[in-house]
Amino acid sequence: MGGFIGSSLFDRIKELQQRQEMKDLYSALSRYVHPSIEESRNWIESPPPEGVVDSLKFNRYDRVLLDQALDKCQQVGGLLISIDNHFVNQCLRRLEQNA
Repeated sequence: MGGFIGSSLFDRIKELQQRQEMKDLYSALSRYVHPSIEESRNWIESPPPEGVVDSLKFNRYDRVLLDQALDKCQQVGGLLISIDNHFVNQCLRRLEQNA
């Protein structure tokens, strides 16, 4: 798996147009998956809305975080389409060279 983990994967894809955009998004998503205590502090220390159980066992609904998550999902979807297009174009180019 060496070299195929993390943002270094994007460096291994030749002629990738949106490499830095993908690396930046990967970094942003990593902060959601592996948040530091500083990034989590506001959520942990803020009081829950009235009527919500305040426990780390339960997820609290947070509209701001939901909107951020939806935005990241849209960004990922767009970049996945661009990666797919990149590989399709690479395959077509190789087919033309071998024809």
